[in-house]
Amino acid sequence: MEFTAPSWLKIYRACIILARKIRESGYNPEMIVGIARGGWIPARILSDLLMVREVASMRVLAYRAVGEIQKAEVLQPVSADVRKLKVLLVDDVADTGESLREAVAHLKSRGASEVKVATIYYKPWSAVKPDYWVYETRKWVIFPWEIREVVEELSSRSSDDLSKAIDAIRRESELSDEDIREVSGIR
Repeated sequence: MEFTAPSWLKIYRACIILARKIRESGYNPEMIVGIARGGWIPARILSDLLMVREVASMRVLAYRAVGEIQKAEVLQPVSADVRKLKVLLVDDVADTGESLREAVAHLKSRGASEVKVATIYYKPWSAVKPDYWVYETRKWVIFPWEIREVVEELSSRSSDDLSKAIDAIRRESELSDEDIREVSGIR
């Protein structure tokens, strides 16, 4: 398995690019819905950049663990009334696309007039191609808000994958070795 570990700055810059693409497309969302948990941070940043004050959350799960997939299901419905609203659905990555497909269907079933999808990363095999994305990759993305979680998971599975993940974090995250030890739980 190959990994990439973008820095916080790279994530913020990606959100600036996403906001620009959304504005240039002419889409003016009335509400932003972040998929918990990966979509929360980019959703909040996009809320600021696009000046959309209405932000909601929903939880859709399609992963059991790193690289393991299960059928996507809505675990927590959208936290706000989306009836007759243009909604921007935000997640960190479109991987299998199953969570996005389930989330879009859920929002439409709740009466959203239009749903567009924005992700920072897009994988070419995703069942759903986002309307807006910044980076295409085939690598497993380790976001700065999930370093500990990924390292914990990998440490119980594969020393080779764990080593590759730590190397990606060291190379790309802009964290010091001391910071990496602190956030990853590795001493």
